Amino acid sequence: MQRRRLPMTNGARPLPLAARGLSHRFGHRWALRGVNLDVPPGGITALVGPNGAGKSTLIQTWMGFIRPTSGAATVFGADPIRDRGRCLRRVGYLPQHPALYRDLSVRDHLAIATHERPRFDSARAQATLERLRIDGSAKIRTLSGGEVAHVSLAIAMGMGTDILLLDEPLANLDPLARVEFLAIAHEAARERGLTVLLSSHNIDDVEHHCDRIVIISGGRVAMDAALAEILGRYRLIAMPASVPPTDVVGLLPTGEAVSRSGDGQTATLRDIVLAQLGRARSSARDEEPLE
Repeated sequence: MQRRRLPMTNGARPLPLAARGLSHRFGHRWALRGVNLDVPPGGITALVGPNGAGKSTLIQTWMGFIRPTSGAATVFGADPIRDRGRCLRRVGYLPQHPALYRDLSVRDHLAIATHERPRFDSARAQATLERLRIDGSAKIRTLSGGEVAHVSLAIAMGMGTDILLLDEPLANLDPLARVEFLAIAHEAARERGLTVLLSSHNIDDVEHHCDRIVIISGGRVAMDAALAEILGRYRLIAMPASVPPTDVVGLLPTGEAVSRSGDGQTATLRDIVLAQLGRARSSARDEEPLE
């Protein structure tokens, strides 16, 4: 089988994360369907979509946990399955439920990371813990869900990877814990050039902390754009028939349309996301099953 040509940046360097024709199915259910996606270096890209949209499958494919049914996923141009060790050295991964040892202390986890990864920056991890007011002597079982997420983030910061994949790590956190978590990820992206991919249901997280948004629905990419390119550029239209059909992004449950033209009020990011998801759902009903 001919190997796919790897996607490149303008400087002819492989992109941090890329997918070409990426599809995967579990039995008869397609989780990903022909995904083409480039994640640029640096900054935070949000991956948004409903449950079952394919977000976790996409992230786990880049981690090498899942082998694609067809197509390709690459990490800096490398196959995360064939070149697993090379890829894992450059990628940090935080799932919704971190796998930490309940009866070990926070400090024990830093010691394990130092033993497993000789280049682990324990000073950076410790600084993150201190900023988040996490007691190093505390046992994991005594910590709240937000504190466990913060410990996982501190360990990820110490790894010094180039990419951080966040698979709904904020889902069970209170508002303050969410802001603290995202502030650290945001600073790392700005100061260290870390490439962050954040899977989230919370539009506020996306709008205030992310640079780019990828909307995924039914295993397909419905939108891929920089926030600066879409915020303030769409309108809410009470009478969709009053604008050209080609300008309509999608309909909201209220019956209003999100459009690229018209005299309505400015659409919010939430409006844009809901319209795109509604359009993607309608398209999925009309398309033929992928066999």
